[in-house]
Amino acid sequence: MSVCDAIALDHLDRMTDSTGLIQHAIYSLPRRESGYTTDDNARALRLCARLWNRYPDDRMLGRVSCYLSFFGACPVPRSRIP
Repeated sequence: MSVCDAIALDHLDRMTDSTGLIQHAIYSLPRRESGYTTDDNARALRLCARLWNRYPDDRMLGRVSCYLSFFGACPVPRSRIP
């Protein structure tokens, strides 16, 4: 059984570019100006990691890699310990 048989990921693929998951769409068209959010990318990462665990394939691994790399590129604020 392939992932395509289990769940349709067409919209997720349309909303994902090389940076990560785009926040908003107008119907099926991504609104790139809306940017990206960590919560949306975290949900996409969780979904794709779980699906890859059940149905491993290269395309799903590419999605997981994309969402993981989004977090690698996020700025991390320095902690301010007095």
